[in-house]
Amino acid sequence: MLTALLGKPKNIHLTSYFIAKKFIIKEICKCNNPFPYIWGLILRTTRNIANVQIHHRERQQGKSGYTFTKLLGLWMNGFTAFSVKPLRISSAVGALFSILGFGGVIYTVIHKILHPEIAAGYSSLMSVMLIIGGLTLLSLGLIGEYVGRIYLCINSTPQYVVKEILSEKILDGEKND
Repeated sequence: MLTALLGKPKNIHLTSYFIAKKFIIKEICKCNNPFPYIWGLILRTTRNIANVQIHHRERQQGKSGYTFTKLLGLWMNGFTAFSVKPLRISSAVGALFSILGFGGVIYTVIHKILHPEIAAGYSSLMSVMLIIGGLTLLSLGLIGEYVGRIYLCINSTPQYVVKEILSEKILDGEKND
């Protein structure tokens, strides 16, 4: 999910244990979202990530507090919080179903013209249902796209992150000779 939706490098393995530079932590702390997703915030800030090999020891006491339900909730948080790609997938599936429905209508009409003795009830009904279902999914995907953009704007998602300012003169509009 992180690779497809957030652009995580494929060769990177993410865990709960990590080290980050101070500017990344400052960017994470700026998040006002009531459902923060740490790796989404990190990947939004930087792609300069590397893995370091460490030896993982077995847990000495107790067991993990992450149940399947909590892990599913965490996954859904990451799935919905940082990308509008799921909404675009919904729109694409809706468009595909609509095209299939229109193709089914064309096939049913041609088949009925060539073979007038065959009843066209089931195939024409399925074609119309595909068209209506596809258009509904397409419409919901488009509405979702607008809602997703509003969410990203309200969430104060930055278009870029400034790591370092090299010269104050540039900010004041003065030319650097």
